[in-house]
Amino acid sequence: DLVLTGNGATLRMWKGDYQRDYEKSEKRHALSLRSCANVRVRGLTIAESGGDGIYLGVARAGVPCRDIVLRDVVCEANHRQGISVISAEDLLIENCVLRDTAGTPPQAGIDFEPNRPDERLVRCILRGCVSEGNRGCGFAFWLGFLDGTSAPVSVRLENCRASGNKGPALMWGTRNEG
Repeated sequence: DLVLTGNGATLRMWKGDYQRDYEKSEKRHALSLRSCANVRVRGLTIAESGGDGIYLGVARAGVPCRDIVLRDVVCEANHRQGISVISAEDLLIENCVLRDTAGTPPQAGIDFEPNRPDERLVRCILRGCVSEGNRGCGFAFWLGFLDGTSAPVSVRLENCRASGNKGPALMWGTRNEG
């Protein structure tokens, strides 16, 4: 149970320092939520991280983030992604802006990217989100590590917009073996 309310505040890291003065890494996330439940983040700008602005992953295998709401959040000029979703169930990302991601690929506004077959993307909704000016695509889905044992993917985009990104608005990737 966690509530972060920004009311216009900015959580800022120093991406330039990470790119110049430290060993190369893409894991210096500004906000890393792992196997969390009942989290609300709203009204916060997250800028210039050395990794993802927000990372939703796992702390324990098979335990996704659950019941997460990201509302009125701006992810700006982060190094790898605005938001990475590795494993989530009942996720709402609403009225968020993801812009100017640049540094390490994939450099998307939002990237849904499970790393193992037991990770989940279940009942995930993006509503009223804008992805703009990113060096990669607007909305990315890399599902190559999911298989026949994985939970069915259910992600819905409602009234979302991508513009001015170097890559496509929407990218869908799977693994084609055989």
